[in-house]
Amino acid sequence: MTKFLLLLAAALPLSAQTAEFVADPMPTPSCHASTIVEVRPGELLAAWFGGAAEGRPDVAIWSARRVD
Repeated sequence: MTKFLLLLAAALPLSAQTAEFVADPMPTPSCHASTIVEVRPGELLAAWFGGAAEGRPDVAIWSARRVD
């Protein structure tokens, strides 16, 4: 499983992309099942499961928000 989650967002529709880490360092040693949604123009929300390992009791849903 990847240790880092990359957030890829279109800077301009179909013309450019930016890349950045959602969290560095990640708050959990393992993450999976990430998703991203534009909640309103210019505002992105990413969410993923994170914890010690899949199926462990400390797994929770984490999220990060990016505006502009």
